Amino acid sequence: MKSKGIKFTLSDDSHGVNQVAYGYDKVITYLEENGIENVYYYTWRDCTRRVGKDGLNHLFDDEGKIRGIPSDIGDVVLKSMSVGALRDCMNEAIIAADT
Repeated sequence: MKSKGIKFTLSDDSHGVNQVAYGYDKVITYLEENGIENVYYYTWRDCTRRVGKDGLNHLFDDEGKIRGIPSDIGDVVLKSMSVGALRDCMNEAIIAADT
């Protein structure tokens, strides 16, 4: 897949806080062993996404005003993170969880 230029992403099917990122330590090792240098993810363009008072997902601008409901690919931008940086983030999260 790497030779075909396929971008790798990770997902999570947790059903509770204690399951978030379960197994990521193994998958990071797998990515490193197979020469995958970056993982990719989408983030909201120029705003944050959160649930509004009406219970719907909304896009909020920096001033906290509702920009709209996420509706199309134009609302997101593709970003990447090195696998090493992801490992560092996971290690920091583990340390924080243990304190």
